[in-house]
Amino acid sequence: MLTVKYKKIGAAVYISHIDIYRAIYRGIRRANLNVAYSRGFNPHAELYLSPPLPLFVYGACEYFTADTDEDADVFFARYAAAAHALLPPVNVFYTVKNPNLAGKIFSADYVFEMRKPDAEHGFLNAREKRSNKQDLSAKRGEQDPADGFDSRNASAKYDKPYASAGPDTRNIMAETVERLLSAEHIPYVNRNGKEKDARPYIYSAAPANNAINAGFAFANIHTADNAIKTDLSFTNISAVNGTVKSGIDSANPRAAAFNKTEFVPAITNTADRAINAGLNAANIYTVSNAIKINIDSVNLRADVVADELKKLSGVPVLAVTKTAQYVKTADGIIDADEYLRSSN
Repeated sequence: MLTVKYKKIGAAVYISHIDIYRAIYRGIRRANLNVAYSRGFNPHAELYLSPPLPLFVYGACEYFTADTDEDADVFFARYAAAAHALLPPVNVFYTVKNPNLAGKIFSADYVFEMRKPDAEHGFLNAREKRSNKQDLSAKRGEQDPADGFDSRNASAKYDKPYASAGPDTRNIMAETVERLLSAEHIPYVNRNGKEKDARPYIYSAAPANNAINAGFAFANIHTADNAIKTDLSFTNISAVNGTVKSGIDSANPRAAAFNKTEFVPAITNTADRAINAGLNAANIYTVSNAIKINIDSVNLRADVVADELKKLSGVPVLAVTKTAQYVKTADGIIDADEYLRSSN
């Protein structure tokens, strides 16, 4: 048995769990790898995936297990070359038997990235951004934007994860975490229409520092002359096997077989192609606009937690990424990678 750790990135967040299975299977077939198949009238590849990742959630630690007799390094190399670009493999683990991660995963870490902070006004909602945009358009004499403003489009256009500018938001994230952990009950309605309490399934939470804001003062700037620009006048050029060859590369053992090219340098001058600048960093601080939460990923969906964070902070969640999964063993709770290493 081989278990491959892979990522779910980009537009793959819109792909369902069954389609992820199909994409992995197609990658295995493209790589021409041997895997076991089920028996019966409808045989299918025996691939076992970790617990399903909800739609619109990125994954940095997903797993699938294949019943194969291929060498681990060979399997990984060939599969990596044929895998879908949005499902890149990260590592491979050999296990004696199926680790059954779908049934043994206890919890998972999710990073909830909040909306990018505005440098002047803090967090702006869609209506405020539209108002600011209209004011700017009026000053420029431009036509007012059409009605029917869609906040989803605004979020996609203006908001980016990993904010690189803006106020220090550590207090906002810390206060949100404190409110989340101090809540006795977090009611929500599940897909069956029943009211549930999410609080027992939230194990830990902390602000996640995911960007650095630094002001720089430039000093000691000068041009670095590290290139020579030369015009060459070529003579005695002959075509060899349909291509122009000079044969001046001494590292080529067949150089003598080609007609050599004589060239005369002309108009040689220095090409200024680099700038060397000394930087004095100033006003450096951490921009914390994300929260890392460990939850029971089997009994609680990440979107429920995202909705609660929005209620507590007033800041919409921009992106959610599963960063780690954990297995509960007799020795305690361990990372899924460590569990797979101990299963060989």
